[in-house]
Amino acid sequence: MRRTIPKSHINKLMDFRNLPEALQHARTAAKNPNEYYHISDSHQGYDAFSFNEDNIEQIIHEKDISLVTFLEKKMLSGNVSKYGKIPKIAKKYSVPHTEGLDKNFCGARPCPVDQLEIGVYFQEDYNILLETTDLSKYEKPSIIIEDYSDVFAKVVLNPKDPGSLTHGTLINDSVLEQFKWFYHFLANNEEMCLRVNKLLAENALFPL
Repeated sequence: MRRTIPKSHINKLMDFRNLPEALQHARTAAKNPNEYYHISDSHQGYDAFSFNEDNIEQIIHEKDISLVTFLEKKMLSGNVSKYGKIPKIAKKYSVPHTEGLDKNFCGARPCPVDQLEIGVYFQEDYNILLETTDLSKYEKPSIIIEDYSDVFAKVVLNPKDPGSLTHGTLINDSVLEQFKWFYHFLANNEEMCLRVNKLLAENALFPL
């Protein structure tokens, strides 16, 4: 069975623009279910980070940033020439962003990102990326290329923003189950989420 994404549900939880990144978060969290996974606020200079909950006190008091994995998510689609942007994207996230921040600490990033995921909607784009990108030369951040073609029964890209989706997009039932798992995963970590949000509110460059 194929289901269209209900507009009312999307408006309540996310919109089509944010759906691809939500898919990326859900897939990454599922690969590491024993780690706490935190989705960053809009002013952070990375999309998410994760850590073993047993290490939280050491992270806070010793500022041991090596115990935290910082993550950035990007989706590419359409024009093959866009793939030339990967080195530029990797360079941006290969350095911290700790100076020259505005009053809202926009772009705050305490260290280089550890992992940059490049996701694609279509298998042909995935194959092109694998053939044209030398992943071995990227260490900080490392780059992972993910194929999300199995997620969608139909992809409708927004003509005003080709990297995002719009109405008419169809997803497979398995994706709904993945989102259900991710929802419960986040709900079960509510206490840690509140604690980390407080830490970030007090220091945008946490854990420094």
